[in-house]
Amino acid sequence: MKWFLVVYFLVNGSWYPGEVVEPNGWSSREYPTKQECEVRRDIMNESFDASDAKGKMKGVCQTRSPNSI
Repeated sequence: MKWFLVVYFLVNGSWYPGEVVEPNGWSSREYPTKQECEVRRDIMNESFDASDAKGKMKGVCQTRSPNSI
């Protein structure tokens, strides 16, 4: 099973994937395993939490790309 690390942005009280909000540079990234995706997600979320993006951006691992929905 493929896993996708998706960046979500909080916009007007709703969460939207990067492909929708900022398609140039914030597209989801595919990983071959859940474990690899979760490691990258944790690093990403730690970076967001240490910046002005805290509470406005988050990384999520999921089995479907937002492009396939």
